[in-house]
Amino acid sequence: MSVKRLIADAKRSGRTRLDLSRRNLTAVPEAVRGLANLTELDLSVNGLTRLPDWIGELTALTSLNLYGNRLAALPESVGGLDRLAWLNAGDNQLTALPASIGRLAALTRLDLDLNRITALPGSIGRLTRLARLDLFRNRLTDLPVALERLQALTWLDAGDNRFGTLPAPITALTGLTWLELSRIGL
Repeated sequence: MSVKRLIADAKRSGRTRLDLSRRNLTAVPEAVRGLANLTELDLSVNGLTRLPDWIGELTALTSLNLYGNRLAALPESVGGLDRLAWLNAGDNQLTALPASIGRLAALTRLDLDLNRITALPGSIGRLTRLARLDLFRNRLTDLPVALERLQALTWLDAGDNRFGTLPAPITALTGLTWLELSRIGL
């Protein structure tokens, strides 16, 4: 089924899940903007280089899958997705996160593996429900002190980064049941 048809069908039926993965998209179709009832949007494995600012208007979203694109940044408007529980932005070309990421109060899982992120914003410490954080294979040299506030965090992969020494905030994460720190330059 064509992308146009998938979107039209979702609009007509009031469907809450839209899978546009593996469609060779280079931009998010404007018609998605009108799907206010969407709770799950899968845009994985496309050729997206940017997200439209209006993505933050899809406030019913609980799951946003952006894995395997070519995104260099996430727009500040992503902070408007206050019901989002899972954000997968792995395997992109991200170098940083917007400060607005800290407004995603419902977030329980954040996948940022396989990017080029050099630092995390301090606002990440406001994600107090976050249970799983994947930072594998980025370019991080340290972690913000604010990470200590993520006491719901049980799973952390910070392997294959450029820390050199054990980042101090990790020692405060007493709820961790799984921690990966391989290949961090110690």
